[in-house]
Amino acid sequence: KKKKKKTKILSSFSFRNNTDEYTLFRDAPEIFRNNHRTSVFAIQLNASTLLSKTSALGYGIELRSDQITSDNLGNHDRGVLTANLEYKLYLLDDKLKIIPGLSYNYYSDFGSQFLYGVDFSIDLSKKLSFFGNYGTTYRVPSYTELYYEDRSNIGNNALKQEQAVSYESGIKYLSKKNYTQVSYFR
Repeated sequence: KKKKKKTKILSSFSFRNNTDEYTLFRDAPEIFRNNHRTSVFAIQLNASTLLSKTSALGYGIELRSDQITSDNLGNHDRGVLTANLEYKLYLLDDKLKIIPGLSYNYYSDFGSQFLYGVDFSIDLSKKLSFFGNYGTTYRVPSYTELYYEDRSNIGNNALKQEQAVSYESGIKYLSKKNYTQVSYFR
């Protein structure tokens, strides 16, 4: 974490390595055994710059590499680039917050996708607020969905990413002892 004048910067680096062995019958591993190893390497940089008393700009970038070596799924790797931008607007003595945002995602095996959305909330009192959001999203298929095969499952390497539009609105109540939220999501 760093802070320079009106800008806060948060950076991170991570590496995760996982090895998994699945044996259907411990006493007879030759019937069905699956070994796989996954590695994920990521670098992330996020920042927020205060533009005025009522607004700020948030932005960030992440680079990630996913790799899998598997008896059943095969050997695959995926590069991912994500960049995001959001404008935070605080009005009515910070009681009204409006945050539109834009995100760019690139997957080496699925291509580019732009996503957008907006969040808002208004404080009705010190403990009660009304909120809502609208946004686009997508999900790429997992390696299991693309490549896994056994007696009852067949992966499909022609799958495309799922896309959706979602929205939500609701009311939140927050006190020292209680947090209650009622919302509608679609």
